[in-house]
Amino acid sequence: MRNRSRSIRVALLVPLLLLGSAWCMGEQKAQPKRLELGDPAPDLQVSVVKGDPVQLARDRGKVYIVEFWATWCGPCKYSIPHLTKLQEKYRDKGLVVVGISAETPPVVKPFVEKQGKGMNYTVAVDESRKTSRAYMEPFGVTGIPWAFVVDRDGLLVWTGHPMDPFMEELVGALLEENSSDSPAEKDTPAVLAPGKSAGDAKAP
Repeated sequence: MRNRSRSIRVALLVPLLLLGSAWCMGEQKAQPKRLELGDPAPDLQVSVVKGDPVQLARDRGKVYIVEFWATWCGPCKYSIPHLTKLQEKYRDKGLVVVGISAETPPVVKPFVEKQGKGMNYTVAVDESRKTSRAYMEPFGVTGIPWAFVVDRDGLLVWTGHPMDPFMEELVGALLEENSSDSPAEKDTPAVLAPGKSAGDAKAP
């Protein structure tokens, strides 16, 4: 009788434990999908202080350089003329450079206005840091300046330092490839890991 009573108690407890387990699992927050090269680039949840608003999911057909920087960052200031040069060089071919700072508009806007034509590309602020986290954290990046390249299909294809010479090489290749090919003939662009050369390109 004692064993039978114990069996009955266990039989009654198991569904309750399973129910409790299911409830706890329901309370857990879903883990965000890990961002990888070749994935659709996260949209930019930012406020623009210079230039036109950018929505990557909507504005397909262009190549983007998304760079994270700050007004207090010395190395970031050295990359500004380089990014301006790239924007001016490839603007007509479909390049859009977006510099994103996690600072506030009252801090960023005067800095940008002071730069004038020396910072001649789209600049935005990410006060919530949602966009910064969406891009930087999956790749373990904690320092700035840091850049990401998004192709005409809205896919993230490269990440690295904005002064890396290969970034310009890649951007030029993406723009030429897509402007000369028809949509039906267009090849899938190579997805490149940080620091890789053209010879290291691998298809997604």
